[in-house]
Amino acid sequence: MKDAVRAWEWALICAGFIVLVFTLHPTVDGDGAVRFQTIQAFLGDGGAFSKFSFVQPILSMPLAWLGRFAEADVVKFVAWFNFSAFSALTIFIYRELAARYKPAVGRAWWLLMLSASMFPHHLQYYYGEVLTSLLVFLAALLIDRRPVVSAVLFALGCVNTPALLPSLVGLAVVLFLFYRRMAPLAAVPIAVALVLLEMWFKHVGLGQGYFSADEHGNVTVLPYSGRPGFSYPLLFGLMAITLSFGKGLVFFMPALLLGFFGDIRRALGLDRKATFVAFIALALPVVTYAKWWAWYGGSFWGPRFFLFMSVPASLLLAVGLRSTRAEPIRIALTLLVLLLSAWVSLEGYLFGQRETDVCWADNYAQEHLCWYAPEFSALWRPFVTGSAWKIMSNVRWPYAAWQLVVIFYLAVRLAEPLVEMTRRRLNEVRASDPGSHPGQA
Repeated sequence: MKDAVRAWEWALICAGFIVLVFTLHPTVDGDGAVRFQTIQAFLGDGGAFSKFSFVQPILSMPLAWLGRFAEADVVKFVAWFNFSAFSALTIFIYRELAARYKPAVGRAWWLLMLSASMFPHHLQYYYGEVLTSLLVFLAALLIDRRPVVSAVLFALGCVNTPALLPSLVGLAVVLFLFYRRMAPLAAVPIAVALVLLEMWFKHVGLGQGYFSADEHGNVTVLPYSGRPGFSYPLLFGLMAITLSFGKGLVFFMPALLLGFFGDIRRALGLDRKATFVAFIALALPVVTYAKWWAWYGGSFWGPRFFLFMSVPASLLLAVGLRSTRAEPIRIALTLLVLLLSAWVSLEGYLFGQRETDVCWADNYAQEHLCWYAPEFSALWRPFVTGSAWKIMSNVRWPYAAWQLVVIFYLAVRLAEPLVEMTRRRLNEVRASDPGSHPGQA
């Protein structure tokens, strides 16, 4: 039985990757197009280096050279970078999860990353969050076993997304004070040195790039719009990032709430001290971004800057699905989290923000509708327009069909303890009832 289950889960994982290969059609636009300028500069195709990090463009060069060798459009090859990085790095993460917990937990995590997370949407683009998210999580898994590799991965992830550097410093201090872990602490000077080296190479100063006065949003009806830098009120930023209908972590990553269950934390090896450290690791980036004028991640689907939380959220849900507790309320709550997470993945991959043009009209004058109004939130917009009822006419319907099989399978596995408990109780009732045994007087 276990061999059959294992084979079935591997088949689903492989099928998920095959479906993505044939339906993804990644593009390079928005911030991805800005990052691509650095690749053009490396290839000698003109243009200057972009304001973004060198890390992703350098790692993308094999794809760029392959496109150049094939005499094809280089951008079409580079567009597959995030899918390639996801495919490779999740293999290493699975191996660590399988060794640390159980292979079954690792397989469930992989299935959830493919079918019930924000990643399928992000894989469509050449943005930097996919690489950063996976590098940082893998670094966290390797802190004890491979501290040198962990330090390098932490540094590369944070250099790729420099806004995470303050969070890395805070986490490094906490880990050193609590556990005397040196890897994150060693990552800080490496990351700072790489950032400074890149700034020297580009001939830019602190007043340029992210800190330039030209980096600001459009002036709209919102009272704090149009301001540069870290000018957004902290409290409003925190509420918007966590609770808003169009950007809120509660809606886009509901599996994070499973961290409140003690048995799930224990299954992950999180005692009180480790739980505090994990909370710090997740909270520091939220606090950092909450004050930035672009906390919402631009005209991008969902809480873009917090994709890294999807990785531990999928792990929490994977452990929750494997729980042996047969409490109906607990199973119902976990099932609700699974279904909402699946809808996030499905909506992001099939629809995204294609039906929210009103938010971008007139220089983004109504963009706040996509942040705060449920009717214009990317998650719920397909129900307003009716697209949610026409999934099979979507060009990516094979993903929806595959996901349906996966979610049904995971839901059945979730309900197994309750079914077993019900069967046991029925057998006990029959055994205690003399009238239930034929032939007895």
